[in-house]
Amino acid sequence: MAKLKVNPAILKYELEYAKLSVEELSSKTGISTKTIQKALEGERVLSYQQLLKIANLFRRPTWYFFGDTPLKDDKLKDFRKKDSSIDFLKVVQTVREVKQFQSILEELSEEIGYASNFKAFIGIDISRSPKELAYEVRSILKFPDFSKVATYKEALDIHKQILEGYDILIFEEKLTEDTETKDLKAISVHHPTFPAIVLNKDDSISSK
Repeated sequence: MAKLKVNPAILKYELEYAKLSVEELSSKTGISTKTIQKALEGERVLSYQQLLKIANLFRRPTWYFFGDTPLKDDKLKDFRKKDSSIDFLKVVQTVREVKQFQSILEELSEEIGYASNFKAFIGIDISRSPKELAYEVRSILKFPDFSKVATYKEALDIHKQILEGYDILIFEEKLTEDTETKDLKAISVHHPTFPAIVLNKDDSISSK
């Protein structure tokens, strides 16, 4: 079977962006380090199945690796500390999946003429103090008195229902490798009409 030659600059970018070494990529895909290294040197060494594994890992289409330049992502800050349990590759994968979903929603909303309810937040002056900003956002969302809510789960469900009513997308994903140590509570993914919040699936209901 013919071997494939990918753009080494794109493969290198994906490795660096996800903060993966050649050895880690080999471990996650089952492709030898020697083959990956040769691909990074521009040699025609990958089978289609190997390329598919790499593409799936980075949440990219296979054709992307034959392009001229990498698709530049918004820079993600690596907030991991020493011995952190945060799975940075999973964060990268999750953000890309959410952005793809946001793009699909944006296209569909334009086709059917749907105006996102997130427009209620457009025009808020974000230069004010966090306390003032939080007060205005809460006044728009109209959260109830949670002291009267029976359980944390009920409170979480109410939060989700209110936020999703304003087209703020809520997801839950496993963001840490160690289920006992939760260095990352949630991440937010910006979008002008369909912003998203991703909660750490392994976190407790009260933390969410």
